[in-house]
Amino acid sequence: MTNDDASTILVVEDDDATRSFLADNLSADGYDLLVADCATDALGLLERKFPDLALVDLNLPDASGFELLRRVRASDGIASRVDPDTPLMVLSGRSSELDRVRGFDRGADDYLCKPFSYPELWGPLVLLFWFLSGLDLTGFQTGEYRRRRVAEQLERACLRV
Repeated sequence: MTNDDASTILVVEDDDATRSFLADNLSADGYDLLVADCATDALGLLERKFPDLALVDLNLPDASGFELLRRVRASDGIASRVDPDTPLMVLSGRSSELDRVRGFDRGADDYLCKPFSYPELWGPLVLLFWFLSGLDLTGFQTGEYRRRRVAEQLERACLRV
């Protein structure tokens, strides 16, 4: 990846160590970063900077990450200026099945449970960028349904190659 085509990732994480870990690794891989330690700052960056993807922790000091997901997906893209189609990946220590289902229900495109290694994060990130840049997702829903449909479309695309 060159600087001319670097994707911008918004990291929404209140833990300093995790935020630094993500920033160091993602920057080293050539991504441009925006960083927020609370939902309020994240919404401001989403409205002004238009990142290509957001990594969202659920346990934020001023609001739940679930609420942030809901607000992004509910935005109209005009009055709030937040793009409701921004890809959202949850990174959370909340690993119960119910939390994961709630994340997808509120619009997460992927959900990765902490602790995780960087390769565990990097793989889904690359796939999200690839899916969203090259495949037609018109009419797809958010969350698990979208991932299944994208996987089917990717499989068909690979068979054509």
